[in-house]
Amino acid sequence: MGYTSNMMSCGAREIIKYMCKHKLIDAIVTTGGGVEEDFMKIFLDTYVNEYVVDDRKMRRNGQNRIGNMLIANESYVALEEWLTPQLNELSKRQ
Repeated sequence: MGYTSNMMSCGAREIIKYMCKHKLIDAIVTTGGGVEEDFMKIFLDTYVNEYVVDDRKMRRNGQNRIGNMLIANESYVALEEWLTPQLNELSKRQ
């Protein structure tokens, strides 16, 4: 089974977990992306919502979504504040 990394960050995670647990797939091939979304889940709370929502209204309320997961704007700010010094340090070492 192949899937893009964003599928793991959104509500498809439970479906993939079920398929693995019940041996419905032999192998998984995926990308390495989506790591930033996992970090954002660590910094601030995320919430599961419906897939069909008013995206414009969510954006006005400072929320974003990845599939059915709600991510606050502040999560992106927190990621940037944490990641930028890390990248700067790595750049100096290089």
